[in-house]
Amino acid sequence: EEEEEEEEEEAEEEEHRSQNENGSRTSSRDGQKEVPPPHVDVSDREELLSSLCSDGLLLGFAPNRLKRDRLVVLRACQQNGLAFQFASRKLRGDREVALAAVARCGFALAYASSELRDDTE
Repeated sequence: EEEEEEEEEEAEEEEHRSQNENGSRTSSRDGQKEVPPPHVDVSDREELLSSLCSDGLLLGFAPNRLKRDRLVVLRACQQNGLAFQFASRKLRGDREVALAAVARCGFALAYASSELRDDTE
């Protein structure tokens, strides 16, 4: 199981390779760098949790370890359902997190695991 989690983490690192060390990421729309607000330390869990109350999309700038943190991802999705796209693969398969995201934005369903998308419940 640990080996499987390590493989998942490596896949996520590859998936999010456009994000660099300082928290910036490359926009897929226009290739320009996006950076988090300078007053938010997205690598600090407590500060991020507080900031997610007003901007769930800050999750996109967070390090992968926080994208695997269920409380962090849940808080982001409760504020903005589209934050679900930045959740770890494992959390994109979590029913409660997915429901919180979809409740805020129906389009978030596109980011759910195939098992959840196929679930008629």
